[in-house]
Amino acid sequence: MLCHTNYVTYANALVSSAICMLVSGPDWFWRKDTAEPEVVPKFVVDAFWPQPLPNHWLLGQVPAIDVDPDGNIWIIHRPQTIGKYETYPLWDPPAAACCIPAPEVLSFSPTGRVTQAWNIPYSPEFDVTEIMRHGLDIDTSGSIWITLVLFSSSMSEHRVLKLSPNGTLLANIRPFSRAGYVASLLLPAATEVNLASNTLFIADGYGNKRVIALDAATGEYKRSWGAYGSSPDNSLFQGRYYRTDLNFNYTRFEGPIHAIERSTDGLLYVSDRTNNRIQVFTEDGSFVTEGWVCEGTGAWGSTSDFSFSHDSEQTYLYVADMTNQQVHVLHRRSLRRLTSFGRLGRNAGQFFGVHGIATDAQGNIFTAEVLNGHRVQKFVFNGLVPISSDG
Repeated sequence: MLCHTNYVTYANALVSSAICMLVSGPDWFWRKDTAEPEVVPKFVVDAFWPQPLPNHWLLGQVPAIDVDPDGNIWIIHRPQTIGKYETYPLWDPPAAACCIPAPEVLSFSPTGRVTQAWNIPYSPEFDVTEIMRHGLDIDTSGSIWITLVLFSSSMSEHRVLKLSPNGTLLANIRPFSRAGYVASLLLPAATEVNLASNTLFIADGYGNKRVIALDAATGEYKRSWGAYGSSPDNSLFQGRYYRTDLNFNYTRFEGPIHAIERSTDGLLYVSDRTNNRIQVFTEDGSFVTEGWVCEGTGAWGSTSDFSFSHDSEQTYLYVADMTNQQVHVLHRRSLRRLTSFGRLGRNAGQFFGVHGIATDAQGNIFTAEVLNGHRVQKFVFNGLVPISSDG
């Protein structure tokens, strides 16, 4: 079942949820809150956010976005994806005054003004020919965690970097083999940090298709797991992209393991993107429950990233879907889809490669786009409306 509607009626929500979503797991989890909400958040796009970038800067693909403890919005982008005919000053000789790629990492104030901009200090030990910039996560202390891969003509380095808000490198984490177990990262996608337990959780990722937990200070290996909490299955990718049948091996992660978020009640939400599903675990890797989102989706899958609503119970889970080009609103405990907004397009409020999503303390949603999107958007929280509302 694909997801087509921007807003769904209550009856349609029940039907599409029954088809799109399958929920399992222990009763103790989802029976805590069996009554699903009769209202959903409503959002209005702010077409003037962010403010124009200074210095003739342009953004390339923006894979990740997050909000720091002070309410600033941070992004990482891919300068190499900006086209030749957008960077005339870099021609030899320069052909026009505008434009040039912005620094790789930028932060915006809540009003959309650039407040920080810097390039990542890679400190490579070899000649870098290509960089895959992917994840950006900010922990509760304000430190910034970035996942990336550095390539040369003969090798690659798969890293997680910890940086200060001014771009100072605090840690360069490259896990190593330990006790016969290969703990090395392989195309890591995203991170989540629990400072209380000093644990760094990594969605690892495009290659290893697992969750790995490391000591956040030293990078020492703690544990890892695959689908349903089983041992990771890192065998070759099964070819999920562009397939239309549903005969896949759901007993393992299809991958990429693309996003990981920790709720306030200590659960880890993990994206199995091209299986179009979310699995939920305790921090020790015990499986809790799972749900599918628009199960028949092909291409890049339907669960690129997610973020929790700002209320104390985190009632809703917002899911960025870069294939259907929508943001889905799920009931967090049952993982049932309640409504969606957005569609493919280049206008404000539409998406072209929605890849990252974040929520601030006021309930506003921020999205980041790859493919040909090359932008960030702000959707202002506009209260709660009945699910039957047409928006």
